[in-house]
Amino acid sequence: MNKQEVLDFFTKVDQMRHPRRQYPNKTVVHFFHEPVRSLHSFQAASYRLGCNVLTIEPSQESFEDTVKTIQHYGDALIIKHPDSDSHRRAMAVSRIPVIQAGVHGQTTQSLTDVYTIYKELLYRGIELDSLDRKVIHLTFLGYGRHTQTLVNYLELFPKIVCHYATELSAPEVVDTDILYVFPVQNESYCVNKEFLSTAKPTLILMHALPRQEEISAEVDTNPRSVYFHQSENGIYVRMAQLDQVLSVRCCPTFAECLWMFLTAVCSLRFFR
Repeated sequence: MNKQEVLDFFTKVDQMRHPRRQYPNKTVVHFFHEPVRSLHSFQAASYRLGCNVLTIEPSQESFEDTVKTIQHYGDALIIKHPDSDSHRRAMAVSRIPVIQAGVHGQTTQSLTDVYTIYKELLYRGIELDSLDRKVIHLTFLGYGRHTQTLVNYLELFPKIVCHYATELSAPEVVDTDILYVFPVQNESYCVNKEFLSTAKPTLILMHALPRQEEISAEVDTNPRSVYFHQSENGIYVRMAQLDQVLSVRCCPTFAECLWMFLTAVCSLRFFR
């Protein structure tokens, strides 16, 4: 996705808070190697769009055979498989659209993160895609599988500098505008009230969840902690992804036709 496609997608995500279209005759098939949080988020997104939901358990047959079989069960397929090439393999044999939920690529989580940054900055009166604003410093504390994908999306926007740290006392952590915390691996850190007392009052504190001990529950109610908003945003992002693939063969609804008509009228009045 280029920058304009990302911004257009964000507009669609905003619409998913009150979707104009439902898909009661569509079935979304979820094929996950293991039950994880993203599965539940995709299920919630499917239900909110009025879809039927079918979850497939892993079996002993080959990956291709599973996809060839379950493609007949629904209208869209969501997969999460440990094979880094699983999305391409699924696309090669599936006649229905395939959305990659992870493990590799992590496009959905990265889009959720960028959308969260976009909304939180807007809440603070800052435009993500602006050349006039100050440089935004984002620091990754620890490392996650979707870090590189997220950085690739952030590089589409101006004046964003990414830093990497493994301890809270690092200068780039204390002075950062956005702190993205990952679960502790070989490091040892915990974001708590004491740390937030030294951080910027406009800090955006993010985490993909679920967490372990890297963020204390005592900071959950701090307005700078946005990780539960981030989790909610993930549902709308997944709804937007599903809406994109399910709406391709559907006629516009009355609400959509009315919206397009009003948009066209407003555009004519603006340019008159």
